[in-house]
Amino acid sequence: MNSTLSLNRKDFAQLIVDRIVQDKDRIKKQYDVSKNQIGYFFIDDLLPPELTTYINSQFPSKDEMVLKKSIKEHKHIAVQMNQYAPVLEELIYAFQDERIVKLIKDICSIEDLHPDADLYAGGLSSMEQHQFLNPHLDNSHDKERNNWRVLN
Repeated sequence: MNSTLSLNRKDFAQLIVDRIVQDKDRIKKQYDVSKNQIGYFFIDDLLPPELTTYINSQFPSKDEMVLKKSIKEHKHIAVQMNQYAPVLEELIYAFQDERIVKLIKDICSIEDLHPDADLYAGGLSSMEQHQFLNPHLDNSHDKERNNWRVLN
């Protein structure tokens, strides 16, 4: 597992890019069919199992996270990334990589799509059996309120 300990956001991003490219046609079709409601797609096995097992072992305990429970959600969240294992911060920032954003722009046909380098209103979520986050349109914005989140 020593090689996992040295993975950084660029390494994670490359793994994610490779997986998206592998399944891009299916993902695009799934998004296109749903986009007139709340567009979505999902990717099983986004990262290799041994890596997800390691990441899971580094997740904060439920005691270290905040429980959000309402009619729209029942989950645990963690937002202050520097308080948790470095691998989690590297992974979450990997999703902001321009290569991933470019692929998502193409899949969702959204020309004006930008990563959020500040992760404003972003962080980690953890859900166990019977916990949930209802589908919703996000109303989050960047910290300057110049850009609005269109994908979650």
